[in-house]
Amino acid sequence: MARTQFGSTSWSGVVSPYDEETQVASRMGRRGWRTLIATVLASSLAAAAGATAPGPADWPTYGHDLHRTFSASTTLDQTTVHTLAPAWFFPTGDAVTANPIEVGGTIYVGSWDGNFYAIEAVSGQLRWSFAVDADQQKISPQPGNRQPSDVTSDGGIITSAAYFLPGVGSRPDLVIFGAGYRLYAVVANDDASGHRAGTLYWKHLYSGRPELPPDPANDGTRIFSSPAVGHQRQYSQRRLRQRVGLTHHHRAHGPGDRRRL
Repeated sequence: MARTQFGSTSWSGVVSPYDEETQVASRMGRRGWRTLIATVLASSLAAAAGATAPGPADWPTYGHDLHRTFSASTTLDQTTVHTLAPAWFFPTGDAVTANPIEVGGTIYVGSWDGNFYAIEAVSGQLRWSFAVDADQQKISPQPGNRQPSDVTSDGGIITSAAYFLPGVGSRPDLVIFGAGYRLYAVVANDDASGHRAGTLYWKHLYSGRPELPPDPANDGTRIFSSPAVGHQRQYSQRRLRQRVGLTHHHRAHGPGDRRRL
């Protein structure tokens, strides 16, 4: 397989395959085998828990991985890339500027229309959608309420890619994403524990003035970056929220407030 670098510009309707771990099998040294064994063990534990572990053709976060390599294994080359053609079109109520992610044959992406979508990658059919809170009046455009002044907007309510977190134990598969000043974790797939795809697992508010009560009428703070999740040994909802990293932007204080939550 050839190795391809994918750019960081926004795209829609195209799934970028990847496989960071197929190269492990070719490393015959001791370190390579230890990595392979650890990978197989992690995959087995995920399967036992009913989780959807990202596979060799998946793209579970912005830039493919936490190192933002934008790199994937692919059968495409300079000749076959010209055979690519649109397969389907999925309409939303407003712009899509977030990079979609793809895991297990489902594409996950949010829109300025205030909805987060799960779309079947092959057919382009809707699996489920989730409506975020749309109470921040300072965000323009407002979902479902376009105004002429919105041409000056620097982005709608959902502007960044999600993060797919496979389920572990009683915790279901989750897609984690920012919308306005809130961070959401939504159940990605039905499971045997009774979790239902497209339902809220948790949400947390990160306002521009955390020392004051929330003020959605005047606070235009938004989460612009894609979440990153680490230290998955902590499984509770509270602990998981604390270990999601993101960058949020508050207009009154300028860009750039990186938080470890």
